[in-house]
Amino acid sequence: MPWTEIVSATGGFAGQVAYKSATTALVAAGTNEGGAVLVDATTKSMNQTLAVGSMILSLALSTSGAAVAAGPALLGAPVSYLSKDGGTSWVPSQDKAAGFNGAVAGHKLVSMGGSKFAYVAEFNSWANGTVCHHAPISLQCSGVLISEDSGSTWDHIDWGGTDSAGCDSQDGAFPSDKVWYLSGGYYAEGSSRRARKDALRRGLRYPALAPRGRSIPEPIYYARATIMKTEDGGKSFRNVFNVTTPSDETKNAGFGIMNDIGCSGELLCYAVSTCQDSNPCMDTDKPKERGYGSYIHKTADGGVTWDTVHFEYEMVFDTINVLSAESFVIAGQTVGFLGSARIFSSTDGGKTLNTSSLPGAGIAFDVDMARDGKTGWATAIKPDAANSGWSVWQFKA
Repeated sequence: MPWTEIVSATGGFAGQVAYKSATTALVAAGTNEGGAVLVDATTKSMNQTLAVGSMILSLALSTSGAAVAAGPALLGAPVSYLSKDGGTSWVPSQDKAAGFNGAVAGHKLVSMGGSKFAYVAEFNSWANGTVCHHAPISLQCSGVLISEDSGSTWDHIDWGGTDSAGCDSQDGAFPSDKVWYLSGGYYAEGSSRRARKDALRRGLRYPALAPRGRSIPEPIYYARATIMKTEDGGKSFRNVFNVTTPSDETKNAGFGIMNDIGCSGELLCYAVSTCQDSNPCMDTDKPKERGYGSYIHKTADGGVTWDTVHFEYEMVFDTINVLSAESFVIAGQTVGFLGSARIFSSTDGGKTLNTSSLPGAGIAFDVDMARDGKTGWATAIKPDAANSGWSVWQFKA
C-alpha cells in the first residue's frame, strides 16, 4: 500500500487519527503540549487547534462534525474536550475528574453517530462520584464511558471482565446502538518454575524451562485475551472470548493479550491479539505457525464461535480498522521496543496480508480509512530517546 509521510514533529506524541477527507485528518497529537492537530496533505502542514498540559491520545470524529479528544485525567482536569466544528475549536467537558478517586485513563474513542461517543477506559469512580472497584482483585473499574452530548458528560459502565488483577478493557467496537464488544486482557509476570508446575498439574508440557545448569528459571509472562459483549447497550455483558496463556485450549501456547476489535455489523467482527514474550507463547513444534507474534480472530455469529484466520510471526498488531466483511487494515510493528512500523491490509478476510512499512517510524499507532479503502490516514511514533517524535501518514490507492 502506498503510504506517504505528510507531517512529522520532534518530541511530543501522537495517538488516534480521525479521517476527515482524502486530504485532511484530525489527530490526537501535540508538539510541546498534548492536544489535537488538523493535518492538510495538500500543503503538507499541520495546525494545532487544541493545546493542553496533559497527554491526549484518544480522539474521534462524527460525520456530523462533532469531535471529542481525551487523555488521562485527574485532580479536577476535564474528562474530555469537545468540538462542534470538526476540530477547529474546542471547549472542556462539563464532567471533571475530581481528585484521585475521579481519575479516568482511556484507550480508545469511537463515534457512535451524531452526538453519541464511546470512550473505552479505566476509571476510579462512577459518574456520581461513588468509588468503583473490584477489590481485592482490582482497586478500579474498567469498561466504557458513554456520552450522549458530544463528550460534555459521561456515563460510566463497567465491562464485567475484570476477573483477575490487571485484566482491563483496552479497545472496543460499537456496531450498533445496543451491541458493543470490549476487548482487553493483561500481561502478568510469573516464574517459569511456577508455570511448569501448573502445566504439569494440568497434564501439559511447558516449553519455557530454565537452560541447563541454571538453578533459577528465567521469569515468564502469563497473559489473558478477553472480549466482553453487550446486546442491551451496556446493561449486561457476557464473555465471548477468554483464553489464558499458557492455555489448555491452545495446546499451551495461548494468544497473548487481546488488543483491538472491529466489526462490519453486529455479527461479523475481527479481533487482533499479540503474544510478545516467547516463553509462554511459543509452540516449539511449530514456532512460526503459532506462538510468538500476532493473531487475527474472526467471528461471523456474534462471538458464539471464533476462527483464528491468520498468524504473523514476530509482528505486533495494535489497532484494526474493519472496512467490510472481508476487508480490514491493521496498524502495528515488528517486535521489540525499537521496532519498525508496519501497516497490514487484507481483502480476503485475513487469508493473506499485504504489508507496508513506514520508513523511519518505530510504531504505527493508529489507522483510519475511508470505507472504500482507497484513501486513509495513519499515525506513527519514534520511541527511541535519541530520535523521538511522531508523524502522520496518508494513503492513496
